Amino acid sequence: MQALEPDQILITRGVTQALFLFINAFVKCGDHVAVTTLGWSSANVNFQHHGANLSYIRHDQYGMDVDHLEEICLSTKINAVYLTPHHHYPTTVIMPAHRRVQLLELSKKYGFYIFEDDYDFDFHYTSQPIMPLASSTHFDHVFYTGSFTKALAPAFRIGYLVASKNQIDLLAKFRRLVDRQGDPLMELAITELLKDGTIQRYLRKNRKIYMNRRDHFCNLMHDQLGDHISFVKPEGGMSVWTKFNKVKDFQQLVSSCSHNDLYIQEVHTINNESVNALRLGFASSDENELNKSVSKLKFVLENLNYK
Repeated sequence: MQALEPDQILITRGVTQALFLFINAFVKCGDHVAVTTLGWSSANVNFQHHGANLSYIRHDQYGMDVDHLEEICLSTKINAVYLTPHHHYPTTVIMPAHRRVQLLELSKKYGFYIFEDDYDFDFHYTSQPIMPLASSTHFDHVFYTGSFTKALAPAFRIGYLVASKNQIDLLAKFRRLVDRQGDPLMELAITELLKDGTIQRYLRKNRKIYMNRRDHFCNLMHDQLGDHISFVKPEGGMSVWTKFNKVKDFQQLVSSCSHNDLYIQEVHTINNESVNALRLGFASSDENELNKSVSKLKFVLENLNYK
């Protein structure tokens, strides 16, 4: 594991700003960036806004298909790879250690950067999480980002970007162009909460709460929606990737949920075609609210027109 120095950390306004700064500094218009076929749409839009070309890489039960990535590298000069290996967004699956090693070797072989978005590292329930790609020897190829947004509250827009000292120096200059001084009061407050252990205690408490909510939610869906859906209980995160077995018209499902006070934030697509699966969140709801939500979803699914 590489030792980390303070001058390798840049404070940001969350993961989105970290990605924006990385693109401005290290991705040129016309560069090719590899992303998974299912991924975080906001990241894709950010890359495309800056003129990058997206190369879509297959994913499976272990996250990004690194063999497919190498196939793409043989014909296309990939400048950067964006991924969420800890809990792949949106499917929540975990990239295993052997595939991470393979990805790091490819980054050295083909000379591309890796932007590692570790948006919910703090929320892993069944075992010790696999250490980030950035914790291994990577010859300055990996940029690592996370935030306190999910650990504390959405209103706390404070995150961090980790890279080499020279890379952070450059990124800090780009940040100054769009954000002169950040939010010193918030940053100092977070510092004090870290120093006295408040955040660490808060995370330990919340991990237990979220794990219990995950278990309750998964049990509810298995018992009440088993004929309509399929899912694998996630080892971490705040959502369950849920496939809908009988739904033909996904927009009909979205509309019916809306009429029954169930809000679907994002419909995932591949090649502009809806994927019959949703990322169903459980962390922000107590057991009573989860009971109501599953009951409403059951009503919607039992009354859909499946023809």
